[in-house]
Amino acid sequence: MAVRHFCGWGASGFEAHVDLTCTHPVPLNVLYSEQLADNPSKVIRIRDPLRRLAEAHVVSCAPLEALRGMADPAAALAGVDAVFLHLVDFNSQSAPWMAPLLAAALGAGVALICDTDDPYFFPADGVSFDADLAPHLDLMKRLCGSAHVVTVTTPTLKQELGSYARNIMVVPNMIDTDAWPQRAGNNARVRVGWCGGPTHADDLTLLLPAVAALQRQTDVEFVIFGMFDQNFDGTVQKARQVTSKARAQNPAVAAFGRMADALEGVTYQHVPSVPYDAFPARLAALNFDIGVCPLQDTRFNRCRSAVKFYQYVVSNTVTVASRVAAYQGECDLLADNTQAGWLAQLQMLVHDEQRREQALAEQKRYVNANRSWHVGLPLYTKLFTAVCAAVKHKAHT
Repeated sequence: MAVRHFCGWGASGFEAHVDLTCTHPVPLNVLYSEQLADNPSKVIRIRDPLRRLAEAHVVSCAPLEALRGMADPAAALAGVDAVFLHLVDFNSQSAPWMAPLLAAALGAGVALICDTDDPYFFPADGVSFDADLAPHLDLMKRLCGSAHVVTVTTPTLKQELGSYARNIMVVPNMIDTDAWPQRAGNNARVRVGWCGGPTHADDLTLLLPAVAALQRQTDVEFVIFGMFDQNFDGTVQKARQVTSKARAQNPAVAAFGRMADALEGVTYQHVPSVPYDAFPARLAALNFDIGVCPLQDTRFNRCRSAVKFYQYVVSNTVTVASRVAAYQGECDLLADNTQAGWLAQLQMLVHDEQRREQALAEQKRYVNANRSWHVGLPLYTKLFTAVCAAVKHKAHT
């Protein structure tokens, strides 16, 4: 597939391999976009890394929007080392003012680093954001192709984006293992919890037959945290009344309807979504003994990361996940995506508190050693210093 570039240079314009042992004077001056500031992906993949890098005096940050409308963007870019954007930052609303700035930055030897945690360039299994992204996809491809480096969350996502970007680096999601709020524990009944957004309705549906079977055997609480609706119960009831013909006209409605049907026979508590900055405290307050991460095995989902697993674990919740690509090699308690597969894993943990504690301790060891910011900060430091140094060197040769 042809890739368009802001300033007309292709893959030969930058070394295909970035040596992470390179060094660069710090702090580096980095521009970012203020768009979608509260979006969870933007927080995890852009805002949090930049905040931690700034606290460590590796970078000094400023919004790209501050340069908007300047008569001489090249002069304003003097002293800037890098622009760090999420892939969705370059869209039909921002492109008219952002494109000239990015072109000037690339022409001035400023490193362009772009991040994405989803494979937006092919259909997302019919979930609701496909239509919303369609007007922006060409621009997002343009940004992906122009970046010196695109950072992604998983090797599978790197492979899927290989034809769109000249350099792709896997930088896993990281989590604060020191300051994340902790759940209280000591529940009278075992609490099994799921959290996610409306694009995960079919994933939750995978789990529900096992939950219904478990509750027929054992007095277990089940909590649904998220989706979207304050009146979730009422929406579930209405969804069950939607005809097959009406469901077929809207993939998101059909997915929610399948989930609503599967909730028959399940006793559950629904907790509405909260803004992402309130999410850690809310998750801890819900006090899940067992966190579940069901995920369909689809092309899109194979690119997803195991961030939900990390979030459960650092709040002191043992986690069971689907036996799919996103969780293999990450979570060690995996369930086949069948009623029997999920039921077996849940039964084992529900009836054995000591097993839960032992499994949680092992999961914590993994997350602390591999997905904490103790690991992440040095990785991001090396990434930014190496890429900025390489781009500056290329611009002066």
